[in-house]
Amino acid sequence: MPLPELGPLPTDVDAAVQRELGAYMGRLHTVQGEHFGYPNLAAGLHGASWPEAFGRMIDALLEDAHRWGTPLPSDQVRSALARHHDALAEVTTPSLVHTDLWPANLFVDPVTRSLTGVIDPERSVWGDPLLELVGADQLWRAEPPDALLDGYASQGGDLRAGSPGGRARLLLYRVWMSLVLLVEIAPRGYTGDWLDGHRASAAANLRTALHTLAGRSAAVVHPDAPQNHPLSGPDAPPHGR
Repeated sequence: MPLPELGPLPTDVDAAVQRELGAYMGRLHTVQGEHFGYPNLAAGLHGASWPEAFGRMIDALLEDAHRWGTPLPSDQVRSALARHHDALAEVTTPSLVHTDLWPANLFVDPVTRSLTGVIDPERSVWGDPLLELVGADQLWRAEPPDALLDGYASQGGDLRAGSPGGRARLLLYRVWMSLVLLVEIAPRGYTGDWLDGHRASAAANLRTALHTLAGRSAAVVHPDAPQNHPLSGPDAPPHGR
């Protein structure tokens, strides 16, 4: 069953699920591709290097925003990409990244409460394993759980999240995720009482990440970001956001 349907979990059970999720990420990221970006080459969102592919992914979002009339600080986004090109270039191996491992895409055994599967891989990319942390916490509610990082390390992986380049990339990926959340609202026709708070949180995260990348403020997280959007029903965002 989907993880959110279990309701609030005891601390030890939540830590166990996070540890299993981290281990799953570690195993997934051992799968390597021949190019960076989205697997569907016909989409044109790929490249021989991670900066090239990620730049095309960002450009596609900005183009969609323009097409749908979604106001975004496009110049700031492109400046951040250019300023931190070298950090992106540290990624030299295209790993398989799911990018959408938020709780509703995690399935657990209702009795043992152990992780049994994940769904919605359609946004997977060949890229930086560090991107996975953003897909698992799309509204930037907290720092990555220690249990998740421990699980990842148990598979021999190292996300390098604490290095200067890793910190810059993680913020760039926060920019990307915030753009995804903001840009998809219009074409998907989202409605509901949750939407204003959802949009405000994504916009605030975008501003914070851009300001931090520009050296104008310290990074913050938003543990109290609205979490009241429904997980099902006609007004809900699809699980594979």
